[in-house]
Amino acid sequence: MAIASYITDPAFVYIMAFIGNELAGVAALKEQKHIYHLFVLPAFHQQGIAKHLWLHLKDQAVASGNNDVFTVKSSLYAVHVYSRFGFTATSEPQEKNSIQFQPMQLIAPG
Repeated sequence: MAIASYITDPAFVYIMAFIGNELAGVAALKEQKHIYHLFVLPAFHQQGIAKHLWLHLKDQAVASGNNDVFTVKSSLYAVHVYSRFGFTATSEPQEKNSIQFQPMQLIAPG
């Protein structure tokens, strides 16, 4: 139910990646600046799908006027992925509701 409400919320942009007819990944950007979701099914890891999803969201946000910063609360598992995208840690890892994450940011181009 929660994700369904995000999908219909105009503050979010959701995109999906398919390989053939199979859903391979999903990404969401909130308010054109915060990566809210970026998931790729394990069978499709290491194929550049996360990068393509991110670049598509970033390009849309920049075209819509985001010339400031992008943020993400990365799972500790995904820090290396976001680092490859150019994100840097903005503090020490955090924990909220028993979930650990690494706050990160990327200065928008332009």
